[in-house]
Amino acid sequence: MAEEVKTGNPMVKYLIFGIIGVISIIIVTGIAYGVSKRVLNMQNQVNTEELIIPEKATYDLDEFLVPTSDNNGIIKVKIRLGVSEIEVNEVIGNKLGLVRDVINKILVRITAIEAINHFRDEVLQQEIKLALNKELRPYLGGGVYDGKVRKVVKVYFLDFLVQ
Repeated sequence: MAEEVKTGNPMVKYLIFGIIGVISIIIVTGIAYGVSKRVLNMQNQVNTEELIIPEKATYDLDEFLVPTSDNNGIIKVKIRLGVSEIEVNEVIGNKLGLVRDVINKILVRITAIEAINHFRDEVLQQEIKLALNKELRPYLGGGVYDGKVRKVVKVYFLDFLVQ
């Protein structure tokens, strides 16, 4: 008596293969999504302050004359801004009041001794550069869309006097 081997319903096989295929697609899609999110986050975390951006032009500002925060002296400076793109000069010219206001606020809140120490340690230059880039960012544009980084890259003190 021959025994019959039941192979089962072929529809069940197709259903199992279909379920495995759908699960595989979901897993691959999930992995691809996770990797793309991670790459996008890494791109957003690039700090342009750490990149060396060449200086292509300069902009000379008029003299600043401000009292120190302790009212024991006066800070007198002449500043030249090194910029990454020539277009930044036009923005600075159009927003000169904003630029001068930012620098005045930084200078007026330090004492005479702090001004000398911060000048010597280049803290003052960095503080001015960061503040200007923060305030001018909405007006500068550039970046991802045209590949240009438009910003102030260097602050030079042509004259620096604390009395």
